[in-house]
Amino acid sequence: MMKSKEEIEDGKCIMVTADENVEMNRFRGKRLIKTKVEGVKYGVLNFMMN
Repeated sequence: MMKSKEEIEDGKCIMVTADENVEMNRFRGKRLIKTKVEGVKYGVLNFMMN
C-alpha cells in the first residue's frame, strides 16, 4: 500500500516489500527494511507455524 507524505514523515521505520524497483528517495533519513514479496510471505508463514 502506498503511503502519503505525512504517513512517511510520521513513521519511525519504513518497510518496503516489492518485487519491482521502488523510488527510495522519499524514505531518506528513515530506518528502512527492504525485502521482496516472497521473503515476507515465507517469513510470515514461518512465524505462524512456530
